[in-house]
Amino acid sequence: MNHTHDPFFREVNDSRYYRHNGAFYESYFLRANHPSAPQAFWLRYTLLHPKTKHATPVGELWGFFFDGLDKKIWAAKQSVAMTDCFFSHDQLAVCLGKSTLRSHAAHGSIDSGGTTMAWDLLYSARHTQPVPLLPRARYGGNFPAAKSIASVPIANFSGTLTIDGRCHTITDWRGSQNHNWGTRHTDRYAWCQVSGFDNAPASYFEAATAQLKIGPCWTPTFTPCVLIHDHQSYALNGVWRSLHNAVLQQHDCLWEFTARTSAISLRARISGDPALFANVRYQNTNGATKLCRHNALAGCEVWLQGMANPTAEPVHLMSAQGASFETLDDRSLDDTILLLA
Repeated sequence: MNHTHDPFFREVNDSRYYRHNGAFYESYFLRANHPSAPQAFWLRYTLLHPKTKHATPVGELWGFFFDGLDKKIWAAKQSVAMTDCFFSHDQLAVCLGKSTLRSHAAHGSIDSGGTTMAWDLLYSARHTQPVPLLPRARYGGNFPAAKSIASVPIANFSGTLTIDGRCHTITDWRGSQNHNWGTRHTDRYAWCQVSGFDNAPASYFEAATAQLKIGPCWTPTFTPCVLIHDHQSYALNGVWRSLHNAVLQQHDCLWEFTARTSAISLRARISGDPALFANVRYQNTNGATKLCRHNALAGCEVWLQGMANPTAEPVHLMSAQGASFETLDDRSLDDTILLLA
């Protein structure tokens, strides 16, 4: 199906910043994994406009490299004055100083806290249609306050990533290009994305479990998820469905949930090595600070069962180290070792 003339798909990378007044954040991020070795990168081009008194908007570059062999994570962050930033309202064109992100290309560099990072990357889509995590109607309203979409859900990356003078050649690393934005971050969430499973390279999976805080009270969990497999799209992400998808267990390194419709049943299990979570400080638009934990080398298993034949063997999708697994909450940061403060 050709989506060229569908405004929703044409506009997935358009900056939303210019459509809002006041508190706002926006992030474009790239992530990719080595095709066989336990290595991955995560790069973010972001904008933060807090609503706190006298606050001014600022651009931020974030860079991470995960090495599972040495159990080591490199991290760097740099702020850029908004006068040196550009976010296009009608195409993917982002500039933070001399660092740029455009359709199919990303260039950038960070010198931060003794760590230097530079990248020169090209990426091409293996799956061209964007995949929204939420129902399309939710992107035009105020709920939820945070929106996210995989603009290029499965992509191949090539180029170079240089860390502290050591150049890593990137050849056919598999990942995605994503866009998220909103008036504030979700109060508490777990999130996972797989851009191609080990036994199903053309399949894509994304899910989140989120909670909102209203006054002193927490809402029930919402767990939207989407799966693209074998040329079929399974979107278990409506508000009512997300409320009824069941979280079986969730803590820092393990998350498991089930989701079902009258046609299918899905179970997912996401886990990560505790040593490979990058702990970073996220600033919310209200000035509050969140703890974000990101593991770009997580494992993910998905079981898909058709309800028409519930005794049949379920489809079992597996990614041993190609999932991104992230959590965010408002726990105290005092006792946490932060890679980026």
